[in-house]
Amino acid sequence: MANRCTGSAAPYLRTLVAQTIQGDRHMYDEGYIRKLYEDYCVWIQDDEIVGWCNRAGYTFNYCGIEIAVADTMNGIINRFGEDQNYAHRVFLMFDGIHYDPLYMEPVN
Repeated sequence: MANRCTGSAAPYLRTLVAQTIQGDRHMYDEGYIRKLYEDYCVWIQDDEIVGWCNRAGYTFNYCGIEIAVADTMNGIINRFGEDQNYAHRVFLMFDGIHYDPLYMEPVN
């Protein structure tokens, strides 16, 4: 799958997450997102809000990139898209406040 993301600004990605949630209400039900759809879609687009790790996963899945997030608070690595055979993998570090890029590599 080709990399479909052309914008890298936070507002673009926040809008993308909101659209992804709205586009598949079966997969991302209100119990999963822990808010009403309309409230969540407004909330995630606020620049002051830190999205959760699985929200970052939505964005990278759309972009066709595997993501590995090293969560320094819990000592775990969350992976998204590892079963999709994407051509690239990005490594992020999450310190409990925000995400920092670590590395991007080709998978093959």
